[in-house]
Amino acid sequence: MADGLLAYPQGSVRSIAYSPDGRQLATGNIQTTKSSPDIAVAVWDANTHALLATPLGGPSEDAADNSALAYTADGRYLLAAFRDKDGPIDIIDAHTLRLVDTVHAFSVSMFAIAVERRGPRFVVTSGRNLMIWTLQDNP
Repeated sequence: MADGLLAYPQGSVRSIAYSPDGRQLATGNIQTTKSSPDIAVAVWDANTHALLATPLGGPSEDAADNSALAYTADGRYLLAAFRDKDGPIDIIDAHTLRLVDTVHAFSVSMFAIAVERRGPRFVVTSGRNLMIWTLQDNP
């Protein structure tokens, strides 16, 4: 039985991630054009289904679709990878819902992101390549 339905404001949802404590649900969309004002990343209250913040992180003027989302194991950060020419990964503070930093993993699009269960590391892929990152206390 479904617990509820979230109506996404624009575009189509491409990626989703629950925060480790289950309080937040992050969604990322497919943009129709690179210059469209569509929402890149949104965060919802998982219990009330209220939209908490949007847009978060990308896209830059040249960014395209959000391709992957993941929360860090401690729930401190939300990581958002984008299909873009310079492989941006936005690091978003999961408590304040503000962009903390953007790192660039590859010179091509990101396809997937995963976080270490008990540590500060995360890995991203651009297809045939994987890159492992370690988050510092203050990225």
